[in-house]
Amino acid sequence: MSTCSKCLPGYFLKTGSPNECVLCDDTAKGGIDGCAECTNEGSLKCTKCKPNYKQSGSNSVTCTKACEDETACGGTAGSCRAIVVGSDGNMKHYCSYCGESTKFPIDGICTDQSQGNTGCVNNVCTSCTAGYFLYMGGCYSVSKEPGSLMCTQAPGSICTTPTGQYFAVPGATDKQQSVLA
Repeated sequence: MSTCSKCLPGYFLKTGSPNECVLCDDTAKGGIDGCAECTNEGSLKCTKCKPNYKQSGSNSVTCTKACEDETACGGTAGSCRAIVVGSDGNMKHYCSYCGESTKFPIDGICTDQSQGNTGCVNNVCTSCTAGYFLYMGGCYSVSKEPGSLMCTQAPGSICTTPTGQYFAVPGATDKQQSVLA
């Protein structure tokens, strides 16, 4: 029986019976959340973060989930939970909750409610205006990215024509998320 003695980049060697190569970000097996590259010499250390994670530190880096636009959520930690699959196939994180009570997630960025989406209260949206659909606490336009990457038509604020990576939620109302990955 052969066992691992060295791993490819993006993996670390977990000693045991038998040894195994584990993804750097596999937290279920002792990895580090958000870590793209790591070393297990002495102790497990992250050396590079995955895309959409902010890197801090130098010898052993810490990875913190970040939005596409770091100022998008008003500095609210952990609020970049709206994940959209980009045209390049990579996941991008957008705002799902805003730190300021007068701002709401419109197209993944915290903006003033004056954008016409009147169904927004308590830092999130619960319904959207025409041409927008509800996704992960925010309103997204079908006419521009990132919304157009998920849905191309949303009559009555319900996504009826999702793109290839998404599907419509059967029976969704205008007050519910109507598209899923």
